Amino acid sequence: MTGHLKDFLKFLELNRNASAHTVRAYDSDLTQFLGHAATEAGLEARELEPAHLGRAALRSFLGALHKQGLTRASAARKLAAVRTFLRYLRREGVIEDDPGALVATPKRDVRMPAHLSEDEMSVLLDNLAGDHFSLVGFQTQIKWGDQARVLRLIPGLEQAEFVRFGMVHRNTYVNGPTVLAETWQVRKRPTLFFAGQMSGVEGYVESAASGLLDGLNAAALATGEPASAPPRTTAIGALAYYVSHADPAHYEPSNITFGIMQPLEQAPKSKKQRNEALSARALSELAAWQATRAARGLQIC
Repeated sequence: MTGHLKDFLKFLELNRNASAHTVRAYDSDLTQFLGHAATEAGLEARELEPAHLGRAALRSFLGALHKQGLTRASAARKLAAVRTFLRYLRREGVIEDDPGALVATPKRDVRMPAHLSEDEMSVLLDNLAGDHFSLVGFQTQIKWGDQARVLRLIPGLEQAEFVRFGMVHRNTYVNGPTVLAETWQVRKRPTLFFAGQMSGVEGYVESAASGLLDGLNAAALATGEPASAPPRTTAIGALAYYVSHADPAHYEPSNITFGIMQPLEQAPKSKKQRNEALSARALSELAAWQATRAARGLQIC
């Protein structure tokens, strides 16, 4: 089974354009899973057979993670890695069924939302004149004590007092694959469009691009023309396809990445050359899509 793992990691690197960090994370999680499955079967990891990777092995693995004190979020991440590996094995014909589909994802811990205390709110309201400064977009998981230490390294902030520290927030978004088409239209109500963070898009450029596409398609509908999406080989077209076709059970917001673009039929081995080839193809096919719209008398972006 270790050979299949090596092939899978190579698949992630070459076909999914995964970063070295992502590949290492998959390697770590899957090595842990295979090691657990081997221990349960009384075997070495290299001796594992597909039959040892069933639902029971997955449930046992999750149980072991729980005993180790891992958070539900961490366990869910490891389970997602295992599921991706098992789906790969099924596509390659190594296993017949996908046991990962039969195991429920651990529910995330429900935490109370962070909020200002009454004293903190009073301070803010009493100081609207301007002696408080806010770092826009300061999202971080750095511990508060470390944030204070790092920020006080900035010249002029050595004696700064902090009313509130940075933290990570999660956006509210619809489950795109269940409700949205590639044109960001609601499938059951085509005159209604979603865009940006609400649709599961990350990033300012991506949000603006999806909104621009919505505007173009709304204008097309107003003139009796059908809505259309750029090809999946383009950046915004790939994101539109992801938003409308990702796995609904594991849908997460995404930026535009080379990894969600339609793979090249003959991809260069060099990552730089692959990305350059993907970019060149995207520009060419976006221009062709724009020309098609222009020929129909529609606006182009």
